[in-house]
Amino acid sequence: VAQPSSAGFSDVLAELLSAIPSADEAAASQSTRAEEVSWPAFFEPKLMACGPSHDAQSSLVATLTQRGFGAMAVAGAGAAEKVETFKLAGLTNLPPLVGASWGADASDGLLLISKAGHLVNCPGVRPTAGGIWQCGPAQRLPILEGSKVLAGAAARLAGPGGAGGQQMLH
Repeated sequence: VAQPSSAGFSDVLAELLSAIPSADEAAASQSTRAEEVSWPAFFEPKLMACGPSHDAQSSLVATLTQRGFGAMAVAGAGAAEKVETFKLAGLTNLPPLVGASWGADASDGLLLISKAGHLVNCPGVRPTAGGIWQCGPAQRLPILEGSKVLAGAAARLAGPGGAGGQQMLH
């Protein structure tokens, strides 16, 4: 029976450590960079929903306050972006929002979750700049009465587990 050699282990460990890039090498190899976006004054979003593709190299991103004010930008375009603001209607009777998702298709709309477990759909395509995205009616998720949701995620995916077919809530 062959015994493991400590010299062999040291060689393997040294080879593994040499494969890990230094902080400078890692920073130089990253191809991502921050996008320059001019957000509205006093805008303090708490939620972000990545949207459908805008073109071959960029996608839409919606940022939202917990009370339904939003701003949309194009991410991945590489140039300084100006945002388009919008408002979500139909939320005034609900507690603050804690979760948001945006469908993969431009017409899928937003899906929102409130602090009290309300699930709200904002169907259709995004509104024009300064426009209103109509939302509602709210459905109640099965949570314990009196509980508060701190964060949430929901999405409509095609079929069970996203395997294709009719869209289902996940």
